[in-house]
Amino acid sequence: MKLMKLTCLCFMVMMVCISTAFAYDNRPIVVLREGDAWANCRDVFPEFGNKSFLQYAKQLQMPITWGVITNCASIADGSMGLTWAELIDYVNTAGGELASHSASHEPMSSLQAYVDDLLQSKAAIQANTPFTCNTFLQPGTWTGNAYFDSYGKMSNILGQAIQSNFTQSQLYFSGRHLGVGSPVWKHGTEYNTATDYQEAPVTSDLLQAIDYISQIPGAIYIIAFHGIQSSTNIRTYCTRADLMADYLTKLAALREAGLIRIASMNDAFNNNQFAPDINRVFDTSFELYTSDVLNKYTNIWEFTGGAAIIDQIGYNNSKCCRIVMGGKAQQMLYLPSGRYKLSWIQKPDSGTIISNNGLTPYVFAVDDNTAMQYNIISFPSYRNTAYDWEEKNIILKIPDNANRVYYRQYWFNSGAYLMDDVSMKKIDTDPNECVSGFTATPTPSGIQLNWRSPDNSVYKKINLRYSTSQCSPQTLTSGTLLKELSADNGNQQSYLCPFSWSGKSYVYLSAFAVKMDNTYSEPDVDMLMVDQASPVVTNLTAIPVGANTFSATWLTTAKASSIYTTKYSVGTAPSSSNIIGWTTNNDGTVEFGPLTGALQYYLNVKTQNIFGVWSGIACVLVRVAQSSYLFSPDGTTLSLTGNVSAIFKGCYYIQFPDIMRGIKVVGPTNSLSLGMTVTAQGTLRTDAGERYIDVHP
Repeated sequence: MKLMKLTCLCFMVMMVCISTAFAYDNRPIVVLREGDAWANCRDVFPEFGNKSFLQYAKQLQMPITWGVITNCASIADGSMGLTWAELIDYVNTAGGELASHSASHEPMSSLQAYVDDLLQSKAAIQANTPFTCNTFLQPGTWTGNAYFDSYGKMSNILGQAIQSNFTQSQLYFSGRHLGVGSPVWKHGTEYNTATDYQEAPVTSDLLQAIDYISQIPGAIYIIAFHGIQSSTNIRTYCTRADLMADYLTKLAALREAGLIRIASMNDAFNNNQFAPDINRVFDTSFELYTSDVLNKYTNIWEFTGGAAIIDQIGYNNSKCCRIVMGGKAQQMLYLPSGRYKLSWIQKPDSGTIISNNGLTPYVFAVDDNTAMQYNIISFPSYRNTAYDWEEKNIILKIPDNANRVYYRQYWFNSGAYLMDDVSMKKIDTDPNECVSGFTATPTPSGIQLNWRSPDNSVYKKINLRYSTSQCSPQTLTSGTLLKELSADNGNQQSYLCPFSWSGKSYVYLSAFAVKMDNTYSEPDVDMLMVDQASPVVTNLTAIPVGANTFSATWLTTAKASSIYTTKYSVGTAPSSSNIIGWTTNNDGTVEFGPLTGALQYYLNVKTQNIFGVWSGIACVLVRVAQSSYLFSPDGTTLSLTGNVSAIFKGCYYIQFPDIMRGIKVVGPTNSLSLGMTVTAQGTLRTDAGERYIDVHP
């Protein structure tokens, strides 16, 4: 079935018209982000019609996110930056916001000092202006763990302070990748392009790039700069007046034409009203790509290995992407977790044998909490049935926290394929026609599957399938059957399926609703990345809390999953359980004892992840006070070790570290000497009130 091909501009207009009925506005948003609120923003330049940047941008009603160094804004003469009065007047007149950019913009000695600076800056903005401070822009002068170049750092006290006190932040760890649709990560968004001198910007290139952006529904494009300088100056962190004048004029014209919106970062990230099913692939039809300039300023399609944009041989004689053997076309996308449909159309190029492998999509995501990589689609091959354009579709699932998604199309065989009209849209299942809410939860011995069967009673069966390679089964003839059972229409259902995780890396699952004639719905899908790494028990300690009674604590961690169960035992040797058998305890703390019958024991702990993989056994030595055995009844067999403290005819005394006096041992004294360490094994007896150990047979 052929698809109607639209130019990106027509597509944008269509989306705006459609969105009106649903209160959506898919026009792209441009954010102007100024860092430091420099004083030269009030300098007059001829390029601005003998006005300052402050006056010119205000005249054009350009909302700006001002990064305010609050100590500078508080200097009354404005020598170090724009004053509070100037900033208030600008936002009140032209819109925008005042963002925290620190109080002092200086490196500090500790994370707590940075936290204090952060809170001081926010408080100063709110004390000196009528505005709420919602946005934080990280200064480049912050160093060490205060320089956020990875998501992992967001768990430290400064990262927590940023997330607790601001709605969004611009940090330095997501790269300058273009986002489409409502932001997934509101903390860490990098700017897309900078106009400062050190970036060597070319005015014509910037204007071409913003034309491109204006034709991408749902794009949020962040432009960074730090104040204004003369068109002949070369100050590193300043933008030339001529470039900025042309840029602002272009932005105003695009806004006037209704092609873009210009907003503060806070409004762009929180009030954008983009349609939830917006296509998050940039330049879906390959119509806008003209040169490498666009990649420099917009981070769009990346082509390697001979993949390239080709004119007039695409669908309806448009442009398309040609992928040769070993070539690839790639984009990085920001996708919220959920169910998506990846679609494209493809056609074998002349000379390509269609019986060979076809185009091969690969989608992987990076978990932004753990940096683990998820293979969401792993190289399935899609052949054509004829030498014509054919549509291909894959239903896939983006897991939670795996929001930076890399989409690639490969061609691994001889010849070449043409690709066009790529789409990656978030889609909800129709509860009347499809299985919905399908989830897979692993247990060590199986998978707990849950779903809601469709309302429509024409669907009589639910078909559950899986694959351990490539992607979730897309048809009833792909993958492996787990179970087929009767549909309970309109109700929640579940099935605990026995399953072995051994040797598996990924499990891709699908649930189909099936009619009596075996026609079926689109699947609802889920995926599991199997954690085959052994979990770990750490920080195992045991301390006495009573008469030979002990309290133990430990920690358990799994690499890419969660802990399912933890067990402990006590024995007279490492890993043994002859005193206390293996007992489940998921609290990480246990009290055990009193222990009698030996001088030392071993506490052993092991843990199992949700895929059934056990850790090694962690052991800690538990020493029982020897003196406690002297309170045992006569006739008790003991084996005690100590140092010889006195020798007499027919007996001697041994001393333990935990007893001030020696203990009498009746038995041979041959070869004994004072201070010698010996083990006395015998029977505990009493003579005239004195306890002793009789070592005679």
